[in-house]
Amino acid sequence: MLVPHLEEISAKFEGRFLKMVQVDVTDVPEAAREFRVDAVPYFLVLRDGHVVERLAGNEPKVVAETAQRHASAFEKLQTAQ
Repeated sequence: MLVPHLEEISAKFEGRFLKMVQVDVTDVPEAAREFRVDAVPYFLVLRDGHVVERLAGNEPKVVAETAQRHASAFEKLQTAQ
């Protein structure tokens, strides 16, 4: 099951420029349309309200690696300013 892995990833990055949220596209179909969700599960990485990366599928390792890469890049940006 994917949920425990996502909770672990979310806890790891809490407070590190990364926030994970879960949206049930059957409950919020307008979100699915707006972000062109065409698979479940589907992950979006947003920065300043814009999609910068999309992931589809049940691969916790890929989600964790993507989260790490984006959190690290954002932290580097923040420390450089």
